[in-house]
Amino acid sequence: MGDNASMTLTKCSIADSSNTALQTFSVSLRTLNDFTVIILPVVSGKMTIRCGAKVNIPGILKMEGVSVISNEDTATIAGTTPSIITSYKDDSGGDTNDDGEATKRAAGDWVGIACNSGSCGTIDAGRIKHAGQQSVVGGVWKSAAIITLGDAAPLFKDGEIRYSAGDGILILDQSSPSLGNLRFSDIAGADINR
Repeated sequence: MGDNASMTLTKCSIADSSNTALQTFSVSLRTLNDFTVIILPVVSGKMTIRCGAKVNIPGILKMEGVSVISNEDTATIAGTTPSIITSYKDDSGGDTNDDGEATKRAAGDWVGIACNSGSCGTIDAGRIKHAGQQSVVGGVWKSAAIITLGDAAPLFKDGEIRYSAGDGILILDQSSPSLGNLRFSDIAGADINR
């Protein structure tokens, strides 16, 4: 694997599309086309998906702090029912940060998903929860669980966005996402903001 566009996963084990276990916790999605997350993972930092990579989430993916999933090409983010992308502080599926009840999940615990200019693909991830932490987008602070930029044209299939500290989906520039059967609840801003 190359050294480009790496992400860091902790407390996890992953396998590629041939079910070959990867022993490293730093994985390049530039050269790894498909992989499946097979144990409760935590992403710290920016998880960049490039070159048509397909990410399968067969359960829960937890995002820590200023974590963001950045789609920069034709990524497919999919999951088995129910798949959840949520906060590191969310004890769904287990107490990941091993602190009992000391921390509570909240809207804005992690940034969200950014579909950058030129990106397309499909996001069919089930539930996206506790996102919407403010981040700088185009030189201005923005807050949403999902942000589409430039000429991005992703497809959002069936899913739910809950507990966003900002908008559910923020559509910027000339981006033109296709919106499927989406449900929104406990969104601080607009469900869909154009």
